[in-house]
Amino acid sequence: YLYTEAKTMRRLTFPCVFILLAIFGSCSSDSDPSQHNDSTLSSAVIPGEDPQNIPGIDPYFVEPHDTFSLFGPNNITREVLQDKNGNIWLATWEGLIMYDGKIFTNITLKEKLLHNRFFCMIEDSKGILWFGTQGAGVYRYDGTTYKWISTKEGLVSNFVECIFEDEEENIWFGTRGGVSQYDGKSFVSLDGEDELTGSVHTISQDKNGTIWMGTDDGVFHYEEKKITPYLRSNGTAFVNVRDIERDGKDVMWIGSEIDLQKCTLLADGTKQLSIVRPNSTSHIHE
Repeated sequence: YLYTEAKTMRRLTFPCVFILLAIFGSCSSDSDPSQHNDSTLSSAVIPGEDPQNIPGIDPYFVEPHDTFSLFGPNNITREVLQDKNGNIWLATWEGLIMYDGKIFTNITLKEKLLHNRFFCMIEDSKGILWFGTQGAGVYRYDGTTYKWISTKEGLVSNFVECIFEDEEENIWFGTRGGVSQYDGKSFVSLDGEDELTGSVHTISQDKNGTIWMGTDDGVFHYEEKKITPYLRSNGTAFVNVRDIERDGKDVMWIGSEIDLQKCTLLADGTKQLSIVRPNSTSHIHE
């Protein structure tokens, strides 16, 4: 109405326009209170729980007003994913949002999920969607049900920074407290490894099957159940590694606070590093 009657509205006095906008805004909010999450979820405290792992407490979560909207989120969107059905998923500070080409649906409100920021997501080889949050662990969506997974089920931390599926279809979770690997039945966590330090922001795998992990403190390799640091050509550690990606030619790309580097795996098993650009790089995509 506001769009089609724009010419008429310009002739109205300011008070009339103000009232019309207020009415329009009120119509956009939900009329059904059942669509909103129970407010008690956002302040749930589990007795004896580590404060860093209390699900549902996120001071940076932005309370959304609408379950359904013609507009996207008004706050930070951390990641975007298109699933095999063409739906667009948004990991945002307002929770998890899904766009079907017409309507933005706030899944956090609709499905009564915990009120935490959503941070990362993948669709695995089986079509399962995995969503990582800040403070509320992971949600697994099989197309019907959202299953909540936290430290209670074996996840090493409820603060999930990245999710990755390896060539054997294991799901890896990089967190503030280490790495968890899920084989479809149980979790194995790499939290007591002295070599692995810093929040884990990115996980990848090279053509030889080695798992690469990027953290605040550098790049780490995981092979034969052992973690080893991977250093820059000058012998120093990478700094604040935000993304590691393997391209179609099996070259590994490393984005860090210092620069963007690529690592070529040579036939004799050695690795050749080279700087592509001397600037901070936080995301790589082929």
